[in-house]
Amino acid sequence: MDTASISSTSSNSRSSKEQIKYTFTDFDNDIKNEINELYSYSELSILKKSNISNQFYHDLYEYTSKNKWRDLTDFEKIDYLQHLIGFFELSMKGQDNYNRYLLKSRFIWYIAQGVRDETPDRKDQLHQSKLNCILLREINALPIILKTLVLSSQISNETLRTQQQQQQQQQQQQQQQQQQQQQQNENEGGGEGGTNATATTNTFISHGKRNIIKNNSGSVSGVIKNINSSGTLSSSMKVNVKRADLLMSILLDIIYLIIINNKDDELFKEEIFESLEGCNNNGNSNNILGKNNNNGSNCDNPNLISIILQLLSEFNEIDGNLYPIKKILMVLWKSLTIFMGGLEDLDKLKQERLDGVGYKKGTPKTRSYDISNFIKSTQRYHSQLKSNSVLHKVNTHYLGTPKEYKDVDVFRLPLSLSDSLSVLQTNLYPPEKVRKEIGINYYSFNNNDTVTPHTQSDYFYNTQNISSSKKQIKPRILIDNPSNFERFYCMNVSNFSKIVIILLKILLAATPVVKNYTGPINLIAEIVIDQSSPGSSASLVETMQSAVDFLRHKEIISKSTLGILLLIIKHSKFNQHLQFEYLSKIMYESNALVLLYKCLNHESVEKYLFSQNYLNSEEYFNEESLPSSSASPPPPQPLNCSSSSINSIGSGGAGCEGGGANPPPIQLFENYKNLFSTITSLRLIQKVMKHHPSRITSLSASKSANILKKYCSINHPMIRLYSLKVIKNLVPYQTKKWKQINMRIISDIYLEVPIHINDNWLFSHNSAINNNNDNGLTDEHEVALQEKVEEYHRVNYEQWYTNDGLDMCYKNDHSMGIGIFDDLLNSLQITTEEKQAIENDKLAYIDKDEGSSLIFMNDALEDELLFNKWNIQKPKF
Repeated sequence: MDTASISSTSSNSRSSKEQIKYTFTDFDNDIKNEINELYSYSELSILKKSNISNQFYHDLYEYTSKNKWRDLTDFEKIDYLQHLIGFFELSMKGQDNYNRYLLKSRFIWYIAQGVRDETPDRKDQLHQSKLNCILLREINALPIILKTLVLSSQISNETLRTQQQQQQQQQQQQQQQQQQQQQQNENEGGGEGGTNATATTNTFISHGKRNIIKNNSGSVSGVIKNINSSGTLSSSMKVNVKRADLLMSILLDIIYLIIINNKDDELFKEEIFESLEGCNNNGNSNNILGKNNNNGSNCDNPNLISIILQLLSEFNEIDGNLYPIKKILMVLWKSLTIFMGGLEDLDKLKQERLDGVGYKKGTPKTRSYDISNFIKSTQRYHSQLKSNSVLHKVNTHYLGTPKEYKDVDVFRLPLSLSDSLSVLQTNLYPPEKVRKEIGINYYSFNNNDTVTPHTQSDYFYNTQNISSSKKQIKPRILIDNPSNFERFYCMNVSNFSKIVIILLKILLAATPVVKNYTGPINLIAEIVIDQSSPGSSASLVETMQSAVDFLRHKEIISKSTLGILLLIIKHSKFNQHLQFEYLSKIMYESNALVLLYKCLNHESVEKYLFSQNYLNSEEYFNEESLPSSSASPPPPQPLNCSSSSINSIGSGGAGCEGGGANPPPIQLFENYKNLFSTITSLRLIQKVMKHHPSRITSLSASKSANILKKYCSINHPMIRLYSLKVIKNLVPYQTKKWKQINMRIISDIYLEVPIHINDNWLFSHNSAINNNNDNGLTDEHEVALQEKVEEYHRVNYEQWYTNDGLDMCYKNDHSMGIGIFDDLLNSLQITTEEKQAIENDKLAYIDKDEGSSLIFMNDALEDELLFNKWNIQKPKF
């Protein structure tokens, strides 16, 4: 039995017997794993060969006359750091100046990572790294480093354009020389020799076009053509001189270290979103920075998050750029997590909100759809005056009455039915007050005289009509104390479509399922092999190390990309319902569901979750590496690189192992990066498709269920729960035969997935199974949702960009001039005491706040509108 089969057998046996011990969190419990993900093996190799330690101590001695960093006082440390940062104010043009920037940046990085040579162990290094990063923050180094990052990206793009122009000139010269040579051969009658030479030349050019020009990024060059179908690199791979920009990489390293070492400080959240004065984009028309927002950040004074988003946009739009995309994504993810709050913080806020309205955890849930159906099914009792009947006053959206006609509906129910309605109301999720706060069923519907209600603190009175008790509502762009996500959403409200699409394109290039990616996204520039001679071939050990590094690189990018998407989606759902619908609609229209299913479609799920795509000896924090960064790296472990082990690397296996021809079985551990990506993909699918039949049927229900069935057997609670949740959405669209075959899964759904009251998830949607007759209805639903989102953005964001200083109040009067009391006189039998209760607002009803979304009119109101208000002639019967 070979190594790959041993690894696969051990992983299968372990995953089937033992529960996977993994906790789903934004930040890893061990900060060493967070830092290890930041560096690729090739980057660490370059840093080791650059002899940073000796150069740092030489510069330190020249400036401070001391040999060690720890011998300096705090004042001397600050003075030396300011001395290093002072070089960033100088010009960067020219090779010498660029090298000086790079050297001083590496000195700052060496300090930020803890001055490794002076630490006895890794724990002490992490402690020193935190102290030094706090020191960098205190001297306000982060804004200067961000400005330098923007400047280095501009110089990198200018250099790229110059190189592209030179390459075009060289190609034109080569073509002219080939044409001249061909003409000479034809004139001289070279015969077969000249023809063969020309054919050979043309063949070489065609191969170059297929391997270089086909990839629009231009940075892959000769490496991509040496990646075979299994994802490994061939031993004949040539060295690629077009690696990721070294200065941008080291600056992003410093920014990342500052972020993760200051994440526990509450004041650091605001520093992340503070604008940088004098940092602009030099008139770049492709700027993705926000136009205007409620805290003054704009494209002339961007902040950390907006700068990283701009780099993300340039990475997608500028062909052939050499941006370190993995570091950009990691910095963006961690900065957003700290600024807006992680998933654990969001769960705490969610629980506090539910506790504030008295909703108990574990209560059986009902939906507004259940209440609406119950009210409509008991319609025959609504107007009957009986001794045991109870008068109810409900928000109009339950019956579909439009807000422009009236705000609430009043009807009568027998005592027993009244108790049933109270039960449904008590178990409504989200509760009515929470729905009011996040805007579910409370947004306006194509009416310029109404606006979207928000939290109760957002109301204010119309200054032009002080005597009126009617409350007016602020648009979200003007609310006094917006949440951090609201500030982020306001800054990027017009660019979310662009951001989400770029992230999905990167995810497509990074997913391990895609073996031969040929799109424009270049992910390999950060892991090229460093060699002294540009044209030499890499050794077998270096090639295998680069193959593992490439797979590890893709796993980290997938994890960061999915983490950003889930964080934005979760915060939008907590903040405002239509914000969530907008982002989920963007993902749906960008085929995110198909892509996420593709990310989950592995031949062997256990092998993917237990893949060992890393080399412990090459990690930044490891037990074998020497403390000194200037010391030579330890000799690599002997590798048994058989053909089966090479193929196992491409398919996610352990790859080459030490120990001779018959290595012993290796104890495998969970791949926390792939576990995070799997759970995040399942949660994103659930968020996007839930309560949207058109999205559920965007992919074949049987194919989707077959992919998810593999994850139901994984012994991890979150993977199992969310895979069953997604399958629950697919069950109504499955055939009867599928349900009979998969009764075990249906039973697991009953046991493990919370089910709403009156949830008919087992009911078969025959129209969806047999034909597509409901496509028109689902399309109408998406169109109506799009109209609501557009109106929400127009009312709350877009029109306020240019209307500063104007009247910010909207009128919300009844456009038809008919109130609820006038309507009740025509439709409901009420007593004198009940009339007084209505006038004094003493009825117990479902929602005491106002709001509606849909259109419904009873016969009496319709007659009054048609014949009295609009003077339409009555028909003669």
